[in-house]
Amino acid sequence: MSKPSKRRQAKKKAREKSLRKRKATRHAPRTDTLPPDDPYLGERAMRRILLVHGEPFPDSPEAMEAVMASVAAKGEGIDNLALGRLEADPIEKAQELAFQALSLDLSGPSNRADRLAEEALALDPDCSDARLLLTVYQDDSDGPLEEEVYQELQALRARSRQRLEAQYGADFWEHLPEILRRPHHRLLAALLDEANRLIRRDDAMDLALEAARLGPSSAMDPYGTLSWLLAGGHGEEAEELMERFEDGIEADRLDDGMFPDFLWWRSWSAFQAGNLEEAQELAFLAEEYFQDSALFLFVETKEEDQVLLDSPFFSDNLDRFGNLLDAMMEPDPHPFKDAGRVWFAMDEVGE
Repeated sequence: MSKPSKRRQAKKKAREKSLRKRKATRHAPRTDTLPPDDPYLGERAMRRILLVHGEPFPDSPEAMEAVMASVAAKGEGIDNLALGRLEADPIEKAQELAFQALSLDLSGPSNRADRLAEEALALDPDCSDARLLLTVYQDDSDGPLEEEVYQELQALRARSRQRLEAQYGADFWEHLPEILRRPHHRLLAALLDEANRLIRRDDAMDLALEAARLGPSSAMDPYGTLSWLLAGGHGEEAEELMERFEDGIEADRLDDGMFPDFLWWRSWSAFQAGNLEEAQELAFLAEEYFQDSALFLFVETKEEDQVLLDSPFFSDNLDRFGNLLDAMMEPDPHPFKDAGRVWFAMDEVGE
């Protein structure tokens, strides 16, 4: 067996570091602009509004303004109205305690976060955020979770889904407010990371399908989900998810409205659909936006080892496209990987 190149050894080590970093920060919401001392403040406030107002959740600034005016007319604030209802609802009370625990510095020596999480689980043994805090977010080991813990989280995933089905029906994903998707998305994202670490491709593809069906939320892992959807040949689901994300993203766009961050995934999707010219055009555009990303994804020659390692964009590409690379690795060689090597003239010398 040939000795792994320096590039592969370095990338493997860097990938493990990237996974640890993402696991350590997984619990932080991605899109809310919130005070640094409580990253869950916005989500807690919205859940309280939902608790007081009921469904449907206000889906526009005008609707939210009307709700707040209605509450103000009662002479009490949202928090005062919500607190009484929290005490009467053990599931919501447990979620509130989990939010309090997650807002603490989990890297500190204090065990207050653990105590709050345990209180939450005493009220609701299936409070996924509390369980993740105790099993995943504070696990600073280099390797994957123990098998027993992984299977416990998979069982929790099934129970969480059953609870949503019992409350909202078998097609719950069509009715569930975005704010209520987030805890289940955090659980799916943590499991997706672990399935990736454990090289359980079937699990990763199944998790990605469930996350896509649930629909976007600010707690979702869009890149990992898209990578494993495409690895499983679910191009239509991947395209639909990208479109739903793009509808809700306020960010710089291409002339045709596409979100640049999704270019590599759109290229892979086009390739799977047999649109080879479109796939190549999207790949070149992706390389233009994310320099050396093609080098990161496709090159496998010893001669390019040092070029890749010396790239100032190596770390950024690893964080952004690591899941995509993992999903592309098998079956080996992957057709899209082969096509990319040809497109970018990286096919002359193999390892």
